[in-house]
Amino acid sequence: MCITKLHLPSYLAKLLNQIGKLFLICFIWLGPFEGNYKLLAADDIFLPPSPSPLAPPPPSKSRDRDFFRNLKKNREKKNEPKKPPLEDLYSYEKDKELLKFIENKKSYHFMAQISLLLPFVTTSGQRKNFSTELTSHMNVLFHIPQIRLEKKTPIWGGLRVAPFSGVGQYAETVGRYSFLYFGPSIAYGGLIPDISDPLKKKMSPAKESKQVVFPVKSAWFLSMGFSGQTRIANIDPSSDVVDKDLNTFQGAQLDGSGFWMELTYAKIYFGGLGVHYVSGLQLAEEKLFIWLGFAAGGWY
Repeated sequence: MCITKLHLPSYLAKLLNQIGKLFLICFIWLGPFEGNYKLLAADDIFLPPSPSPLAPPPPSKSRDRDFFRNLKKNREKKNEPKKPPLEDLYSYEKDKELLKFIENKKSYHFMAQISLLLPFVTTSGQRKNFSTELTSHMNVLFHIPQIRLEKKTPIWGGLRVAPFSGVGQYAETVGRYSFLYFGPSIAYGGLIPDISDPLKKKMSPAKESKQVVFPVKSAWFLSMGFSGQTRIANIDPSSDVVDKDLNTFQGAQLDGSGFWMELTYAKIYFGGLGVHYVSGLQLAEEKLFIWLGFAAGGWY
């Protein structure tokens, strides 16, 4: 058997010799600990002790004062009497007095109304393309003392103011007009007997015995009269052909016959507040105004 010797460079032989010595020293030092390794059990783990609980803060006078104040408030709130229901706050005696007043109110001596109307206009002749805008009429009526309202033929007299405005055309001239009709009025009508609509208060079943029902009275009027007119107009100054409707006139004059008529149906609440529904017409020279609307009225 032939063994071949390995010839290494001198520097590499010295390096391997040093590594071998280092490995031998480590093996000798770690030899006694071989086989002595084991897993640590849970009992072998030592945790740091838990911190001691914090001491409560010293008592404060302000905190004690707040505590007793809240305790007093809660005690007072528990002992205070319960508030009565909302319906118990009504004064039923006053309601009965008002009801008695309404039921005994069989006649009225004054009525005033202001209306909001949707008008329409129609024309003839050389007047054309007339239109009108929303308007408001005012009417005041006084009961003639000689005839009572509860009788079959109640007669009223009063005053009426009825403005109309819009644009119109006469021949080839176009302009804007504002008419104001005014004058006395006479009306026939009054309360409608044996008709009432109850206006009931919302109450709990326990208070039904104290429920007060306010009757709603109904009334109607047929008003009519003859009215004068004053007007304001605005047109192109260069226009040659101008109708009197498109001329400003300061004063009072008749516009045709000036006859007008209006029918009113009213609901009277609480003895004096009226909700009215109105319709009517106004005759004028080659013009006819018609309107529908509603009004608010006051009765006395």
